[in-house]
Amino acid sequence: MNGLNLEESRKAVRETRLEKGWIQQQLADKVSVSRSLLAKFENGSRNFSAKKIDQLLDCLLSKERKDICKALWII
Repeated sequence: MNGLNLEESRKAVRETRLEKGWIQQQLADKVSVSRSLLAKFENGSRNFSAKKIDQLLDCLLSKERKDICKALWII
């Protein structure tokens, strides 16, 4: 990964989710994972594939912000 590391991506997912006022279950439903799996990703005890991170970006970010993150993450 270039730019953002995995820990920064976890933090960004959580912070953006909270900024939107979403609970974990809402985001988990949108990316077809369990709430507990999303919680484990956010707290660092589980990794997601690049594809799943891309799905998170689709749900959380505007197209412009997503393009920037994808460039940094090299997804």
